[in-house]
Amino acid sequence: PDSAVWYVTIENVFGRVTPAGEVTFVGSKVLEDFGFPTSITAGPDGNLWFTTFAGGVGRITPSGEVAMFETSTAGVAFAAHIVAGPDGNLWFTNAGNDSVGRITPSGEITTYAGSASGVKEPGPITVGPDQSLWFTNVNNRIGRVTTAGEISTYQVRRGRPRGLFGIATGPDGNIWFTSNADGRVGFLRPSDAQVT
Repeated sequence: PDSAVWYVTIENVFGRVTPAGEVTFVGSKVLEDFGFPTSITAGPDGNLWFTTFAGGVGRITPSGEVAMFETSTAGVAFAAHIVAGPDGNLWFTNAGNDSVGRITPSGEITTYAGSASGVKEPGPITVGPDQSLWFTNVNNRIGRVTTAGEISTYQVRRGRPRGLFGIATGPDGNIWFTSNADGRVGFLRPSDAQVT
């Protein structure tokens, strides 16, 4: 939101790079009880939102002020990756209990269980062209959750991928993902839920 690039580090600090290449680091003792940050995204409120290794969800302002939100009472266990959703909220994958979570800019958390739909240790998450959230799973399924919390998964059958992880919406309107264990890339067509 401040026109810089922000990233997370395992030293409990956030890195910030300006377009001119100036690098600064923002640290916080607030994170010591929550583990190092694992994912970060620009939020709809002009702040940065992040997840931590110990399952926390937090917010950091461009000036470096950090706030953490209570997640244990909402059933969060290892909030892995986070993205700003099309509904003005933040969405994250909850790898510790096979679900997807939503947090409002005010900090209200809701989780959506997905194990019955084939969700298993979900990883990276992205906004799809259909305004739903798409994510990878450790069981080689691609998951989809609508902003209403409806979850479905799609088995990747062609090509026998192993280790689905990275995911992004491509300029062609398809969902692209990496198959890390065998060094390949695949895509899913949201319109017909066919995986290639």
